[in-house]
Amino acid sequence: MNFGFTGVAAPKASSSSVSRYSRTALGASDGSMEPAPTSKSWNVGVQRLQFAALDYLIRQRDEGPDQIGGADIHIQHSSLHRETHLDGFQVYFSPFAEVPFDQNFPWPKEIALNYFNTKTADHIQAHPDGALVSRQLYAPGPESIFTLLSSYGFFP
Repeated sequence: MNFGFTGVAAPKASSSSVSRYSRTALGASDGSMEPAPTSKSWNVGVQRLQFAALDYLIRQRDEGPDQIGGADIHIQHSSLHRETHLDGFQVYFSPFAEVPFDQNFPWPKEIALNYFNTKTADHIQAHPDGALVSRQLYAPGPESIFTLLSSYGFFP
């Protein structure tokens, strides 16, 4: 039987006490969440911020036809990184399901939703503001942090 969705979960990165650098990408959409779209965090383009030693943020925003969206990419030491058990959980809805899932189900804000448009063959990513989209862990050391920061434009 073909059911209406598939879920994919990733284990929590913060559950380990091993020292690492993390690079996480969180979905960003001005559709429904704070901060208000008039704040500087919704300026179209790229912003690079450093909050503390080993705590960086790259804010990428693009203007679409209906909203401003993008990603918040955090590069930080694992001791600063926090996740819930739902972070990284992604749901993929099947348009061909024999038993469709109610798409109006009230999903928690950490869960990223994915749809498929059968007319255009487009993958539609409905990632709520702040949903964990990807995470990579890197060995601690100057080479790792230099590579990460260089690749995101912190160094010329």
